[in-house]
Amino acid sequence: MSLKNLEELYILLSEIANNNGFSPVYRSLNQLMVAENSWLQEQYVNFWQKQQEDNKKLIQEQTFAAQIADRDQTIQNLTSLMAECEQTVQNLTSQVAERDQIVDKFTSELNQVTNELEKTKIEAVNYTLSTSWRITRPLRKLKDLLFGKK
Repeated sequence: MSLKNLEELYILLSEIANNNGFSPVYRSLNQLMVAENSWLQEQYVNFWQKQQEDNKKLIQEQTFAAQIADRDQTIQNLTSLMAECEQTVQNLTSQVAERDQIVDKFTSELNQVTNELEKTKIEAVNYTLSTSWRITRPLRKLKDLLFGKK
């Protein structure tokens, strides 16, 4: 079929549509091709805009994925650091407990020595207050004068 035959067919179909109450949209094949071309251009523009939007969304998704990966790595690093800190706290707590035991031991020994010192002081006071110590006091003074004090 030639272009002329197509135009004639189109005109015939337009007349039939017009006679049956349908208004023909295009008057010639050339107008139909212009309209088809316009529609195709419109479809292309819509497709291109959709592609641009899809590309933007893809870039955003890739950016978000990278940000999520960075955040996940940061969380993993912080979790590792927190575990190290907890281990350090446990070690320090253990050292404090050991030192507390040493302090308790020395405190106990100090209390024992202090008690013994108090007993010795009381014993010395008892000796100096005893009758025999008071009676022999002049002899001790004489000895110190004769032989010197130690």
